[in-house]
Amino acid sequence: MLCDYVGKLEKIESVIHELKNNNIHICLPKENAFGNRVLELDKLYTPEMCEVVTSLYSKDFEIFDYPKTPN
Repeated sequence: MLCDYVGKLEKIESVIHELKNNNIHICLPKENAFGNRVLELDKLYTPEMCEVVTSLYSKDFEIFDYPKTPN
């Protein structure tokens, strides 16, 4: 990777805190384009789509410790 830090969007509050601790100040609006809806990937993605995404981004899943199938 060609960066010093990668934060996970689902942990954005801790990411902002970590950046501020390193004198990097950012301000993000707290807007959610999906409102309060929870996105259920198993309902949005077909099994074939999951296979394609997993195949294309296999290394990313490994590096960022994400499960390769929706929970």
